[in-house]
Formats: sequence, structure tokens, C-alpha cells
Amino acid sequence: MTGKGRARVTVRGKFAHVYTPDQTSSYESLVKLAAQAAMNGRQPLTQACEVNIVMLFDIPKSFSRIKRAQAITGELKPMVKPDIDNVCKSLLDACNGIVYQDDKQVTDANLRKRYGLVPGAYVEVRAL
Repeated sequence: MTGKGRARVTVRGKFAHVYTPDQTSSYESLVKLAAQAAMNGRQPLTQACEVNIVMLFDIPKSFSRIKRAQAITGELKPMVKPDIDNVCKSLLDACNGIVYQDDKQVTDANLRKRYGLVPGAYVEVRAL
């Protein structure tokens, strides 16, 4: 998972050029491919929608057996980077024009960061 990187600015002569960091662009491209596969040819939603996002993080190898068990059961939460709002922004932006017409349609959201045996971001979008 990659959080949304801040836009960067370079100056070339008298002109400023704003660009998205490569890591953010690559991550959003990967999410777009997954979203297209999930939509399976269906048209983007046109109404308000709700998203449920679960971000699963690797359990650090340095965790003791007890901490590892707590991580698996959800008792121990991952207070690590990237920030939950930055990952959410990347995921929502990547789904524009594929799952919904624009992420402004998302009116409800449920976000979770957890440890998991298989890391990744799981996104569910429902029309309201």
C-alpha cells in the first residue's frame, strides 16, 4: 500500500511544472487495473456510494509470539505509515471513472488498518 504522495513542483525557466510522484502513480495504476477487473465491464456508478476499506499490513518479523497472536486477532493495531487517509485518497482517486464517475460520489466511508497474513488493501463499494 502506498499513501497519496504530495504533488511536486519543479521550475523550468519561467514555468512551474506540477507532477505526481512516481511511487503514487505506479500504485494508482495498479489499483486501476484491479478495479477494472472487479468491475468486469460494468459501467461506473452514477449515484452516491459507500466505501469499506480494509488495509492489511505485514506482521513484523520482530514481533514476539504473543504480539504476533495479538496482531492476527486484531487486538494489536498497526500504528505505522502510511497514514490511513493518504491510502484512502490513493484508492479513491484510482477508482475514478472505473467504479464511480468521480470520488465526490463517496458520501460514506468505513476505514480500517489491521495486521494480516496476506497484506493488501480490500475495497468494497456499494451504491446508496
